[in-house]
Amino acid sequence: MKAEAAIFYGSRDLRIEDLEVPDPGSCEVLVKVKACGLCGSDIQRILNEKLEIGKPVGGHEVVGEVFRVGGGVEDISEGDRVAVAHRVPCFKCHYCSRGDEGQCELYRRVGVYPGGFSEYMWVSSHNVVKGIFKIPSGVSFEAASFTEPVADCLKALRRAKLRWGDSVLIIGGGALGLLHLQIARVLGADKVMLSDHHENRIKLAYKLGADIAFDSRLQDTRRTVLPETANKGVDVAVIAAPSREAFTQALGSVRRGGRILLFAGFQHSTIRELNFDPSIFSRDEIWFIGSYCYSPADFGEALNLISKGKVKVEELITHKFPLREMSKAVEESRNKDEYLKSVIIP
Repeated sequence: MKAEAAIFYGSRDLRIEDLEVPDPGSCEVLVKVKACGLCGSDIQRILNEKLEIGKPVGGHEVVGEVFRVGGGVEDISEGDRVAVAHRVPCFKCHYCSRGDEGQCELYRRVGVYPGGFSEYMWVSSHNVVKGIFKIPSGVSFEAASFTEPVADCLKALRRAKLRWGDSVLIIGGGALGLLHLQIARVLGADKVMLSDHHENRIKLAYKLGADIAFDSRLQDTRRTVLPETANKGVDVAVIAAPSREAFTQALGSVRRGGRILLFAGFQHSTIRELNFDPSIFSRDEIWFIGSYCYSPADFGEALNLISKGKVKVEELITHKFPLREMSKAVEESRNKDEYLKSVIIP
């Protein structure tokens, strides 16, 4: 069937065109998209022109309503409100058997088409089995669209071995940084601090439960953190902003034997700017940890946290745009003083 979708022709040239979306075959479904979050990775791929000309933009923070169901599908019916995981591991390979689902070869393939920036989205049989989650009543589509990023943060903090009573510094108060703040609390962090450069984000961090939130241009991060941690440094430093400054703040504020979680995706130009002594990792026994996406278990737990109000997400939405204003949504993301998160509503 035909569906309108956002098609990439350039960083400032996203066109809404008719696209052929497959009808669901055996064990497949077709979802009518109701909302899709505009992720920072989407924005970077668009602005840096990392997408193929004439191809769909994608969109992975997607929720909707089941429109058609193929034969053999169980426990899913037309009209169901669902959050859809765009990646699902095989659960059988070397990586999956060791709990590293994010490295599974099948996981690296997207199992939906053309993505959430479209009127309709086809879901593969593999993703139907383990990647569709029903949205509880009372949870809006806009709130449920945060399931994927909440799942990402949940997995990341667990990989960082966040423990009950830990102190945490989150560097970067964008939407993902503010999700990390709340999830750190859910996982038992005792003291949660956040640094950013924008007053609106610092105020919101306090509202969402930060013990301390500050502008790192006005306050030295290390001098702010040490008195709050018995002059030892934080147990976990989360790099949630892709900048050299964020990397430097993490190295300067984590305790000996602590953990640095690299969550933000760095651009090559920023990577070339990094300048540090790697011996700090051996000398101070600092763990440097990466994390990629989520597991289906994280996805289901994330939706549960949203539905129970343990992670507040709707306060992070600063903008909503119809699909036809996709280019405007990307352009608006440049205004960091007012922008935090956009949701695209086809």
